[in-house]
Amino acid sequence: MSLPDEATLSDTYGGPYTNERPVEDPTTEIDADAASELMSDTAGCTRMIARAWVKFNGLTYTSGTQSIPVSDHNATWGGSAGVIPVVTQSAAGIYLITWPATVTDEILVLRTLNIRYPHVPSTIDTALSSGKVSAFTANTMTVRTFNAAGAADALNAIPIFCSWT
Repeated sequence: MSLPDEATLSDTYGGPYTNERPVEDPTTEIDADAASELMSDTAGCTRMIARAWVKFNGLTYTSGTQSIPVSDHNATWGGSAGVIPVVTQSAAGIYLITWPATVTDEILVLRTLNIRYPHVPSTIDTALSSGKVSAFTANTMTVRTFNAAGAADALNAIPIFCSWT
């Protein structure tokens, strides 16, 4: 199993382990307790770390559904052009971010995405604007953005960061 899926020490890695015989050379062999600890830590990370993030700049809304350029992104399955999330805006300050429903990881296994916990979006500006996730599915997040007064606002040219676990 690999990210974005969750792992456990026993089900995924078959541990905990015990040494068949004493470790003779710790520079070429790993102790079973140390290996179990490493795998346990790795399994724990699969339950807690962010799977993907995206950065885009707010854009003044005009009409219809607008495509918003992604300025940066990455994910546990990689950051190639084929897995860039698509960002659209359907009204002032209402952005839909769509990741592919499935991705192929670095060991060439097809994974189905499942957004379990969207993180609160952040913005970088001096006006104290904000964002909030108003809905999500297995591979989409609807993000609403607001100006300092709390009114819906597209936050033109302000960087918006979104991520999820």
